[in-house]
Amino acid sequence: MTYMTYRHTVYLLSLSVSALLMALTPLSVQANVPTERHILPLPEITQKAPVEPAVTPEEKAVQDWQSHSIKIRKNDSLSTALDRLNISAATSYAISRLKNSRKMTHLRVGDELKIWVDKNDQLQRILYPKTSTLSYELVKTDTGFRIQEKVAKVEIRTETTMGVIEGSFYLAAKRAGLSAKSIMNLADIFAWDIDFSRETRKGDTLKVIYETRYLNGKYLGDGDILAAQITTNKGREKHNAFIVRNGDKVVGYYNEKGKNLKKAFLRSPVDYVRITSRFSPKRFHPVLKKWRSH
Repeated sequence: MTYMTYRHTVYLLSLSVSALLMALTPLSVQANVPTERHILPLPEITQKAPVEPAVTPEEKAVQDWQSHSIKIRKNDSLSTALDRLNISAATSYAISRLKNSRKMTHLRVGDELKIWVDKNDQLQRILYPKTSTLSYELVKTDTGFRIQEKVAKVEIRTETTMGVIEGSFYLAAKRAGLSAKSIMNLADIFAWDIDFSRETRKGDTLKVIYETRYLNGKYLGDGDILAAQITTNKGREKHNAFIVRNGDKVVGYYNEKGKNLKKAFLRSPVDYVRITSRFSPKRFHPVLKKWRSH
């Protein structure tokens, strides 16, 4: 290779290396170039007014109704209660002609009616709470008045309890948490098998599975007794009862052998006074005028 050729080759290589370095470092060169920043304006936020739901003429009419609470007084009737609100006698007569009008007209002292009238004092609706779970409602329709029932949904809970008889069966059941109604139902269930005035002794036990009723978390009362066991003769004898239903109707109570506890004759007539009294092995003799054993 001649000297001139060698210099030409070196020159070409230096150009290639320079070109390669330029290709590998474009970002570093450009990073030194000042850039221009542009700020774009944000769109204006327009707050729209909430859209009111359309109100139908019927809904507007209901909103204009006036509500009144009327408590039934002594010798009151539905017509006299409505008369206090300037509701015509013709309206009361129209209600009395309904087939089930008794549901709305058979009122008791202390009952409270909630009554709605329009701006012309025309009756539109009556709500009559008959019980804590049952209400009667009268509404005005295009064809006249209509009375309908409104039944609240009751929550049913299952409870279990037991007690030991110390003297009175009633007090033992009460200490166990049973209501007076459930205690009497329990006595009725076993009335054909147990003489509560003679056969229950101190140390005898009772076990009961029963229902309780609640409305919106509030206790209303006890429901049916589902199963029960009472021991007598100092625990040596056990008497069992199990409920049998047909839908919501109680068919009866049966023992563990499937026999109906309700027999032709009672073991002893149920004396609820004796059930609630304490047991004592002695009684005052009406003739001898002294205390004697049974």
